[in-house]
Amino acid sequence: MIYVDSLNEQSLKEYIDQGEFEMYLQPQYSIGQNAIVGAEALARWKHKEMYISPGEFIPVLERKNIVSILDRYIWKSAFQLQERKRREGQYVIPIAINVSRSDFASLDVFQTLEDYSRKYGVAPEDIHVEITETAFAEDKQAIFTAVKELKRLGFQILIDDFGSGYSALNTLKDIDADVVKLDMKFFDLNEKNNMRARDIIGAVIQMTQTLGMGIIAEGVETAEQLDILKEFDCDVVQGYFFYRPMNITDFDMTIQRVIESASKKILDSRTFGQECVVESIRLLECGEYENALSLAKRALAQISMEYDGKLYCNMENTIGAIYTAMGNEMMGMEHYLSGLSIALKINDAVLSGKLYNNIGCVFQALEDPKQAIKYFLLAMEQWKRPENKAEEFYEQRLFIVNINLTDEYFKLGEIEECEKYLKRAAKFVDNSANKDYQLTYKTAQCRLYMQTGREDFARKVFPEIVDMAMKIKDWSEFWNYLEPVCDLALSLDELGEMKKIIDFMERQAAQYSVEQLGLEIRIRIYEKLLVYYEIIGDEEKARRTELEYYRLCKMQYQEIKMARVEAINYKIQLNTQHEEHVKFKKQIDIDQLTGVGNRYKLEKDYKMIKDICEERGCTVSIGIVDLDNFKYINDTYGHLQGDWYLKTASKIIKEVVSNSGGVYRFGGDEFVVLLLDVTEDALDQMAADIETKVEQRCAMNQEPDGKTLTLSQGYVILNQLEGNDVWQMIPYADEPLYEVKENGKRGHKIVIR
Repeated sequence: MIYVDSLNEQSLKEYIDQGEFEMYLQPQYSIGQNAIVGAEALARWKHKEMYISPGEFIPVLERKNIVSILDRYIWKSAFQLQERKRREGQYVIPIAINVSRSDFASLDVFQTLEDYSRKYGVAPEDIHVEITETAFAEDKQAIFTAVKELKRLGFQILIDDFGSGYSALNTLKDIDADVVKLDMKFFDLNEKNNMRARDIIGAVIQMTQTLGMGIIAEGVETAEQLDILKEFDCDVVQGYFFYRPMNITDFDMTIQRVIESASKKILDSRTFGQECVVESIRLLECGEYENALSLAKRALAQISMEYDGKLYCNMENTIGAIYTAMGNEMMGMEHYLSGLSIALKINDAVLSGKLYNNIGCVFQALEDPKQAIKYFLLAMEQWKRPENKAEEFYEQRLFIVNINLTDEYFKLGEIEECEKYLKRAAKFVDNSANKDYQLTYKTAQCRLYMQTGREDFARKVFPEIVDMAMKIKDWSEFWNYLEPVCDLALSLDELGEMKKIIDFMERQAAQYSVEQLGLEIRIRIYEKLLVYYEIIGDEEKARRTELEYYRLCKMQYQEIKMARVEAINYKIQLNTQHEEHVKFKKQIDIDQLTGVGNRYKLEKDYKMIKDICEERGCTVSIGIVDLDNFKYINDTYGHLQGDWYLKTASKIIKEVVSNSGGVYRFGGDEFVVLLLDVTEDALDQMAADIETKVEQRCAMNQEPDGKTLTLSQGYVILNQLEGNDVWQMIPYADEPLYEVKENGKRGHKIVIR
């Protein structure tokens, strides 16, 4: 048995070396995302198979001023874990390490964490730094300075145990923290203080949100506490209600279970989406457009474009077909185009062909043959790709697109093209048992023969065509088959057959409501009737038919107006979403103060430049521009003046390198430049221009007796990019930068690797 009070520096180091102390991790859970989004690193001590509570050994270590030894061990363990996870391609979430006031007193916290970050190649955003609120009560200025340096390097700062001290608001005012950790135990809910505690919790959460800070509720142990947090939109929680602290092995297993659970939900969502596609199409074919649309939209909201682009395209295509059937071609086209962009991106030729064909059908219905032909040809190009030959509906699809092209070229009077595509369609219809395909083909063939002086053949096969048309069972398609047969009867002057077909269409249409069948088909049936009665000279029936025709046209006009209103509202909604997306993307990529790229943008651009470099064999130059004496200027003249210097410097750097690369804010007073294929002489001139212009411009806005703002710059020209991560390459530019600084600051140095 060990006496905790006997711990000293030597014994603590021995126990650490023997592996008795271990890093445990307590997950942080996002309610909204239903996922683990972070973890806090904690120390656990197991001595001779017996766990000793942190509540016993931490106070002793603090009292003896040796807690920093343990803290530094836990920090190192966190960096090592993140390095291993990235190396092994595992899922990485931020780990928060605790930094106490003792650490600030006995260590150079900033330098220690920076060294670990560089040594293990771990990006600062993968490690968060927790500082207790009470730490700011002692040597506040030293801690503020260290925090500022950590922020400059890229670490996120969390204020731990917020509200437990007496200077909470002053702390928020003075320190640029990213996240506040709210300890639920502090509120100790009971019957007497329940309402007051709820109000305080709500006020703290609202305050942090107003300040643009994140918030994590820790110590969450009851459903009641969780309900209060949900009420006030506190998303991230930590506590025994969800997860206890666990060793690394258990933590890895927990993360894996969460990922597998998320994958299962994606799979469930995919199954639901597939079922919705089938049911939506069934409802569409039955004319239940509103129900079909409602179900399809619901499914689309459940489907992830990233995880199942194919299903997402199918859903967009279905919604497009529903809108088109409802007579709203504009909204139908929006969804067709949305699905098409994804289908092309994922290189799914079957889907992209389907969407091209459906877009062509919209132009076909709008009687624009040239546009229809354009999209039908694109559909054929996709469907005829060699890899699609084994696809189940390969021949049917090619038959459909060839028949569509036959129809559109016929409308344009381009008979040779019409015959060419009809012959191609014949190859597929001969092997098909589908009577509807045979009817479509024979109708197109008969119509073509009439146009080319082969009327005898047309009259010979016409009775067979009428017989096939009268046996159509698929009511949703009967108009597409029957109208061409009706027109053919008129061309052949077979008025009796024409009336028989019209009567059949009327009987079919009478079985369905206006919502199911649509006004367009009813109007076109009455158009055929008008033509028939005018030809046979029955003025009374022609007049009655004309009145009904006008009534239906008026109804259609009202529908069109409503559809236009809906389309306008939809466009406004899309425009708003687009503006929000652009604004959000800009916020993600751009440093808000200087307007140059941020670290996130630097990572993305590096990957793009790396691809270009590998493809073309170009060189890449990475540089770091550091504003010397910036801290003095900030402290002497204030933050507004400091901000002006940063914005001025970033603007000049951007102007100098604009034709060769990009500029990114790396830290508080540091900028990174990425340059593609720049020679050493050109780079030397750029660095000199940056130095001269920034120093001259900033000197004009500075007191005569103050320290001068100068620049230290380090550059490396890389003939080959060794790492996939920009953070692996930046240290190469750090080396010449530090040489410049060691030689009295100001100036620049370029090295070639």
